Amino acid sequence: MDKTESFPLFDKTTLDIYTQDTMQYYTGDIEKAMHLWPDGRMTSSTYEGIRGDDHYVIANYFENTSYPEFMDLNKTQVQEVAAASLGVVSVVPETKVALKAENQVLTEEQQQVLQNSSFELTDFCQGVDLNHEKLRELGVENPELRKSLSQQKSGREEIAEKKVHDKSDNLTYANDQPKQSPRSRR
Repeated sequence: MDKTESFPLFDKTTLDIYTQDTMQYYTGDIEKAMHLWPDGRMTSSTYEGIRGDDHYVIANYFENTSYPEFMDLNKTQVQEVAAASLGVVSVVPETKVALKAENQVLTEEQQQVLQNSSFELTDFCQGVDLNHEKLRELGVENPELRKSLSQQKSGREEIAEKKVHDKSDNLTYANDQPKQSPRSRR
């Protein structure tokens, strides 16, 4: 499955920026994860056994996309749009459940992570089709004048590359947790 076509706003560099901006970190431990991304990476805000954010923190990802207005959606809408445009799965370690949209097709990487866990995969919503009508309903003005979601990559990759280059010394990977307390913009 081509992640670019299936999940048009998912971008590895943008994910690095989001992870840094929200003071999360990458983890290989699904028991600490909050989100499972299309490339199989998982992000967490768990520090010393306490989760620092709720799943709504995903809204911050959209700040570095061409659809920053998605940051202002309500919690339910943000989760639905994130599933459709990012392909992200919400992970709930407390109940050993992974949540996806009904119409969301998991990548091979996501399937492998979930198959190697004891987590139950369940649907949290039917899913949304981010067509022009739906985008207008979500507050996007004149969506027909914007590039389609599937054409978003090229315009923002250069901006995202610059941002991650400027911040690259501060990125946190794997289980290398920062020493400071978690903070996020939401």
